[in-house]
Amino acid sequence: MATGAELKNSFAVLDGDTAFISGVFGDLKDPKTLRKFEKAITERERAFEGGFRTIACDLHPEYASTKYAKEIFEKKKSSGKKVRISEIQHHHAHIAACMAENGLRGRVLGVAFDGTGYGPDGNIWGGEFLAADYRRFERAAHLEYVPMPGADKAVLEPARMAFSYLYKTYKRNTAKLELDILKRIGRHKY
Repeated sequence: MATGAELKNSFAVLDGDTAFISGVFGDLKDPKTLRKFEKAITERERAFEGGFRTIACDLHPEYASTKYAKEIFEKKKSSGKKVRISEIQHHHAHIAACMAENGLRGRVLGVAFDGTGYGPDGNIWGGEFLAADYRRFERAAHLEYVPMPGADKAVLEPARMAFSYLYKTYKRNTAKLELDILKRIGRHKY
């Protein structure tokens, strides 16, 4: 069973060669949405003889889906059931999914620019070039780390990240730049 990410969440269950993919739940930060997500997983597990034996979750320790996966894992483990958990880096998951969709085997150079993902180095990643196969990856290149203005808001408003990269490059001169993006977002906003 894979619990997915936090925004636009869905979960998946694999039974032999058959995969069940849930509908989209939305943002798991919303308590009502999280309860629906948890209930749906509980109901799906009842259909499996012996329950889930492997649980996959996002590497991000603060995602509600990750916390829930770890909660299930700990309950099963403490009750003596054989279960394992696998934490997956968000961008590696996207690249592996593209590989599977296209029937690719072996290693690839995958590029993921879909927002943010928690990296094994403890940093927030966003814009990765990964040398990867289905099980492993190496970060071949990435965008330079910069602050995320507004934290999670930067994911929903990419212009915030554009400003952050401009500021990293031009520092105090950023305000003097005559760029369409600065005109569109308004100099006062950031």
